[in-house]
Amino acid sequence: MQATLRLPKESDLRSLRGIVGDDFDADRPRTVRFLYLDTFDWRIASSGGRLTEETTDGARALRFIDGSGEPPHVVPLAVSVRFARELPESVLRARLESLIEIRALLSVGECRVERQSGRLRSPAGDTAVFLQLETSTILDSSGRATGEPISRIEVLGLPGFEATFGALVQRLRALAATSDDTTNLMELAVAARGRRIGDYSSKLNLELDSTQTADSALRSILRTLLGTLRANIDGVIADHDPEFLHDFRVATRRTRAALAQLKGVLPADGLEVFRPEFRWLGSLTNPCRDLDVYLLEMDGFRVLVGDSAAALAPLQAVIETERQVALGEVRAGLRSRRFQSLLGGWQAFLDDPPPGREPPPNASRPVRELASQKIRKAYRRMRRRGLGLGESPPLEDLHRLRIDGKKLRYLLEFFRSLYEETEIEPLVEQLKLLQDILGEINDVRVQQRRLLEFAHRRELAGRVETLLAMGRLAGALQQRQDRLRVDLASVFPGFAGPEGRSRYNSLFGGGE
Repeated sequence: MQATLRLPKESDLRSLRGIVGDDFDADRPRTVRFLYLDTFDWRIASSGGRLTEETTDGARALRFIDGSGEPPHVVPLAVSVRFARELPESVLRARLESLIEIRALLSVGECRVERQSGRLRSPAGDTAVFLQLETSTILDSSGRATGEPISRIEVLGLPGFEATFGALVQRLRALAATSDDTTNLMELAVAARGRRIGDYSSKLNLELDSTQTADSALRSILRTLLGTLRANIDGVIADHDPEFLHDFRVATRRTRAALAQLKGVLPADGLEVFRPEFRWLGSLTNPCRDLDVYLLEMDGFRVLVGDSAAALAPLQAVIETERQVALGEVRAGLRSRRFQSLLGGWQAFLDDPPPGREPPPNASRPVRELASQKIRKAYRRMRRRGLGLGESPPLEDLHRLRIDGKKLRYLLEFFRSLYEETEIEPLVEQLKLLQDILGEINDVRVQQRRLLEFAHRRELAGRVETLLAMGRLAGALQQRQDRLRVDLASVFPGFAGPEGRSRYNSLFGGGE
């Protein structure tokens, strides 16, 4: 038997004694500080879970509720943690690592709770009902109270005391302003920070209408991508985790791909101002992202070189130093007038089309008609290139195939809401598998090239063990690349063969 009720804000257990009765014992009040934690893209909340850092009387603990009804996982903390890997080995660490991966835990809201517990005794002196009164104050990002305090009481009746429990709940409900409590403190705390649970995802959650014109649909797509760019700026500059820069770059690439593949929809003369600026944005962030990928792979590299793992430490130090330089350049770029001018000008272009111009040839076409045409063309281009590669294609040709795959995938992501999900989802998943292989091949290519560059760095001169370990790593990377080529040869026929071609022709029209 349990009930949770909202009470008038001035309530405390002492003021409720007249309602609860004289046979009541109250503990001393305690203050608990709650920090609600999640990733920027809400991976914990999206899974149905909730993670809080709770501090009571100076003792700090991490509490995770996974939404399954199981008891919460609780781990004592000496200091706050940013990443799941910083936790001690535990069930909680394993659960969080699988859930949030490399994303940082961010404080998304804060609440201060005055908590007092008590027990209502039966005439025989037995505990009949447990009560816990909480008065919660939502805090903003600077720690200041926002809004009125929220008081609520939780009543838990023990078996055999149903009548006592029922009578007490009835008396509490009779209080002015008392109601069954459905308050979600986390939602309120998040709102005090200017956010909403689930307000960001790196996925393109577009709902296009097949009756839309191509102009209207493309502007919707580009506004969404601009929103993603804006959302990640602060996280890139603060360097919370590598995914901020990754999402920022993906939004930039998607924007460039949309402009390149969907020509004749927006005014060409207006776009000429922005194309080189988005190209600059991609170039600005390339070096830092390449180094991020290198650092994310370091644990795997240590496994590849076996007992030489420790010798890679100087290499990691060089990469981390170089990354800080690259990150500094990214920060300077994002704080520059050039970037601010790009954001403002691009927003204005998307929201307020210049009047009095002749509409481009594809602007008024139904969006599904244009989308199907462009997807057919992108599929055929990638299929032809892949079928013409031969048995051992040069890495540069595989790189071009990877770029073709990105262009096709972006089109599928832009326009997937125009088609039946059961039909387009298998195509997206198949292409993702193909892209993962091509992406890994390209990553290895970049890593091999950078290894040669790092080997000539002054900081590593004379470090024989490190240079030997780097040589072993280069050999292991070559073996990985060879295996990936085999994987590609086994996966590509499913994409380019009769069944794959039939699926694309059936959904997007046309034949060959």
